[in-house]
Amino acid sequence: MSGRVARRTSRLVKHRPAGPARSRLRRHWPLLVVVALVAALLWWLFRNADLAEVWRHIRAADAPLLLTSAVIAMAGFGVRALRWKYFLAPVQRHSPFGSRFAAVAVGFMANNLLPSGRAGEPGRAYAYSRMEPVGFTAALATLVVSASSMARSSSHSSSWRSSARTSPPRPSPNASQTACGSPPRAWASC
Repeated sequence: MSGRVARRTSRLVKHRPAGPARSRLRRHWPLLVVVALVAALLWWLFRNADLAEVWRHIRAADAPLLLTSAVIAMAGFGVRALRWKYFLAPVQRHSPFGSRFAAVAVGFMANNLLPSGRAGEPGRAYAYSRMEPVGFTAALATLVVSASSMARSSSHSSSWRSSARTSPPRPSPNASQTACGSPPRAWASC
């Protein structure tokens, strides 16, 4: 056996395979990092708060109203996930609703945590690219197209509203008009 092969095999022999505890830790380390980050952020958020007062406010909250608002928010995520399907069609013909919904939720979470208004969109694209066989840039491109189409449609509707405001006002009906819409001097023609 040559010295080169012997060195390779000796390195392989020295390497110990990962045990079940090490493989579980490797698999779950992102979850542990997220839990630690959430704990740190909660501590930072409530470090100067009176927890008894916070608990009183939580208990005084209107539970049906909170539940209704959560359902409406989740429905909004669902509508966005349904809409995103049409933008993803050129990249992935059959995109699962669950992956789209989860990615939308991750994007909104990032929007709530990060200071910029649209910072969650890259997070949304990244989350989707981790769940489905779609590249990050392709997923991000679908979001850019989606945002530009929304901007276009809102600019069209705002231009329509502004043109409606600049048109001459319609005459308001008053007591001097008849049922056929003509003024009193033309009553004979009704």
